[in-house]
Order: sequence, then structure tokens, then C-alpha cells
Amino acid sequence: MARLPTNLVVKTHRPGRYRLLVVGLLLALLASSYGLFEFGRIRGGYDFLESREQISQRDREIAQLNRKIEQLRDQVVLLETSSGIDEEAHQQIEQRLQVLQGTIQNQAEGLAFYKGIISPEDGEAGLKIRNFTVEPGTEPGWYLVKIVLIQAKDHGRQVSGVVDLSIDGQLAGEAKTLALADLRQTAGVTGGPAFSFRYFQELEESLSLPEGFVPEKINIEVRPKGRSARTIRKSFDWQLPPDGSNEQS
Repeated sequence: MARLPTNLVVKTHRPGRYRLLVVGLLLALLASSYGLFEFGRIRGGYDFLESREQISQRDREIAQLNRKIEQLRDQVVLLETSSGIDEEAHQQIEQRLQVLQGTIQNQAEGLAFYKGIISPEDGEAGLKIRNFTVEPGTEPGWYLVKIVLIQAKDHGRQVSGVVDLSIDGQLAGEAKTLALADLRQTAGVTGGPAFSFRYFQELEESLSLPEGFVPEKINIEVRPKGRSARTIRKSFDWQLPPDGSNEQS
């Protein structure tokens, strides 16, 4: 009987080992990004706004996480070429990478939102309309309008006031403007939604459009309290994108 060469080494192919390795790396990245995910949630960020250094730190962490994703992709390619990683494991890895990239995108958007409050690009301080969205309601002709107000740079005092809305459009072929009282879900309610905040606040208002009315523009008027306060007026096109919202900034 022939003897096996003494330098022969037998290795067992374990594709599951490589799957566990890559998935483990992904889980580690997801764990490291948990704090960033919490940061990206707008409603949880009041204390964070007190520190510019924390904003810079989040910038660095997002950049570092992006670099880790690229390193991980390189390792996946290496495993595919050297170890024959199976298709199922590859799909799982790609799905987790997409989730992680989506998380980073949300974090970046949240960071941009906070930067707009702490140090806006235009450098102007004061009350501003940051976002406007309109979503279809549960019944035809009903809509939910959301407005995000911010106070940029100057956060030493509370700003308060009311918001008024009107909608320009066409009814029976004629131009018509509907006031908030004409659009309200509840009859007899007077005055627009009130606000009071230091950093930001989201307001919601349910509106009902008359049958046959075709909306074209929504007019938003923000009236803060105080003798020196300046009323803000801004108009947005009424246009529902495929995802059901009409975000402006």
C-alpha cells in the first residue's frame, strides 16, 4: 500500500464559517451604529443641540462607518474569490449592507437637520419653516399637513405663536382660495395650530377639500408673538409625489 506524502494537508470546506464571519462583522457594525441611529431620531435630540462638538463627532462617526462598509465589501469580494461563499450567504450579506447604508442615510439626514438649527447655511438666525409635507388621509378629499418649524442659532428664549393656512386652487373652473376655517375637519374651531419651542416643533393639521376642488398651492403664515416678531409667509406647490408626501424645505 502506498504511503501518503507526509506534507499532504487535508482541509475541510466550511462555507458556514465564512458566513458567520461576515455576518458577525455586520452585527458589530450595526451595534456601533446604534448610537447614531438614536441620534437620527428628530424627536429625541433636544439635549444634543446644546453641543456643537457632538455634531462634529457625529460627522466623524458617519464617515468612519462608511469606510467600514467599504472595507467589509472588500472582504466579501475576497471571501467570494477564495472560499466560494454560497449564493444564500451572499444575498444575506448584501441585504444587511443595504440596511446599514439606509441607517447611515437616515443619520446623515438627521445630522443635516440639526446643523440647520445650530448653524444654518444662510447664516441667518430666527424662526423658519424647515419642512412641509402633505399626506393623503384615510378618505378621499382628506389630507394631513405637517409643518416643521425651527429656531436657528438663537436658542436663548422660547418662541411661540400660531400658524395659519390657506389653499389656492380651482373650483368649477374658477380660481378660489380656501381659508383654514373652510378646510378644518372640526366645525367651529377657531385659530390656527399653536407652537411654542426653543429648537424645533412639528405641527399637524387635518384638512378636508371640497368635492371638485383642485388644489394648486398651500400658503403658510407663521405669526410669532412679540412686538418685534416678524410674520413669515411662504407658499408651496401642492403636489403629491409617488410616496404620498410633498416635502419642501
